[in-house]
Amino acid sequence: MKLHFGHGVFAIAAAFVIFIFFLVFNMLGQKVDLVEQNYYQKGLDYQQEIEKQSREKERFSLKQEGSVLVLSGQKPEGDMLLQFYRPSDSQLDTSFILTTDAGQKLENPGLQSGFWKVKLNWKEGDQAYYQQAEMMWK
Repeated sequence: MKLHFGHGVFAIAAAFVIFIFFLVFNMLGQKVDLVEQNYYQKGLDYQQEIEKQSREKERFSLKQEGSVLVLSGQKPEGDMLLQFYRPSDSQLDTSFILTTDAGQKLENPGLQSGFWKVKLNWKEGDQAYYQQAEMMWK
């Protein structure tokens, strides 16, 4: 049987369709992580975050000492919320509340090594404050 021009066109079209199906099934199997679960409400409340962040600049810094996370800077009057966000895997996201009694050290926070974004929220009096930091946990 002799192959004609029509057979080649059919083979190319069939290969293209198979390739498209491969791409569709491959994309359906990909894991998609949202930055926040309720990202729409967070977007609406973002102006409040900007106001909290503009009240004071770089009040705290984070440093790793072995398996201890040390928060240096002025000690807040109340509790502080630390939120750890892992851009590569949202299942590793976690948060801690540092009380004034506990000091400014977090013993063995259970973070996997890699890049982390840290969000700090605290209140002093009736003013709310917010700071973001990035760190490499080793």
